[in-house]
Amino acid sequence: MTQHTASDPFRPPAQPQLQRLRHPGPPRRLSLIVLGLIALATAAVVAAMLTGSVGVGNGVLLMAGLPAAILGAGVMLSGAGRRRGGWMSWLGWPAIVVALPVLALGTAIPASIRALPRQEIAASTGRTVYSWSDIVAAGSGSTRALPAQVAGELVVDLRGMPQDAEVTRIEVELGVGALEVLTDPDAQVGVEAQASVGPLSAKVPSDWSMDGLPSPSIDVETAYTVHGKPVEEGVESSGLSRSVALRPEGSSSPRVTVHSRLGAGAVSVLSPQGVIWQGDASQEVWIIEHWRDEDGRWHWGETPVPGMTHPAVSAEDASVCLNSAQAADSHDDDDQDADWDDWEEINHLSQSQRHDYDQCIQRVLRSPHGASPTPAQPSPTATP
Repeated sequence: MTQHTASDPFRPPAQPQLQRLRHPGPPRRLSLIVLGLIALATAAVVAAMLTGSVGVGNGVLLMAGLPAAILGAGVMLSGAGRRRGGWMSWLGWPAIVVALPVLALGTAIPASIRALPRQEIAASTGRTVYSWSDIVAAGSGSTRALPAQVAGELVVDLRGMPQDAEVTRIEVELGVGALEVLTDPDAQVGVEAQASVGPLSAKVPSDWSMDGLPSPSIDVETAYTVHGKPVEEGVESSGLSRSVALRPEGSSSPRVTVHSRLGAGAVSVLSPQGVIWQGDASQEVWIIEHWRDEDGRWHWGETPVPGMTHPAVSAEDASVCLNSAQAADSHDDDDQDADWDDWEEINHLSQSQRHDYDQCIQRVLRSPHGASPTPAQPSPTATP
């Protein structure tokens, strides 16, 4: 028997250390099944997109959501067997981070846009014009649904619409871009637009109302006829709204309503009565920034303007002449700090600079590419 003294205190026996129970990772078979399902699902979606069985938009949503869903199911099955998710958990979180914004954005896009197959994507971009005869031929009854367009400019031309038209509702869908509705001045037409992704901006004639734009930023634009007479082009708003109703003042129930769904973009209503242009009509030689033909299509940097008899140059030519005049007289200390960014600074030229500018403009008018005066003639119909 061991004797313990004061110098040899009693020491209790060491307590056994409890080892932490560690759950193993997912079974090898489950891991292989999850990997196989992800590969098969991705391959199936890609094949369906290539053959046109699944639209491109829907295919992207499936490719973002299916891997995350399969990984989540694998983690749950592994947990049911008292095992950790392991590598599936590590991949699952990044997959969710990627999938959530893609799914949120994708589901906001109109369903008909998402369903477009790969072969039709290219054909549903650019500028598309539907005349009244096209709309009537698009179906039967009082409602017409026009083909969905992914991006670009969609023009609904309602000019010449009969007062007793059978069609009372026109449905259009546009992913991203601009919807333009052309009407006669006295036509009873309304436009209702909804955006699912971004805010809407709207532009209407001055005698139209805009409902649904909270605290909009209003801008009244002025344009000119080919004879230089100022006309009020319309009222433009960039209010932050997802829904807007446009209709003529005093018209509570339009005869025909265009119902549009957009991902994001702009809606404009035009009643073109001839060629108009915007720029500077105060100069001896007019400066044309852009002009609009009788079909509502804007032309940028194109001169001459059909039917215009007054001398005019494009804004680009005016800017070139302005920069040339400034460079030729750069020794003028009074104007060294002037801002010569664009043609709108022409009125700030010094006397010598103005002389050089006028000489340059005359050379432009005499050159083949200049906007020389053209005989008055009927405005041609623009080709879409």
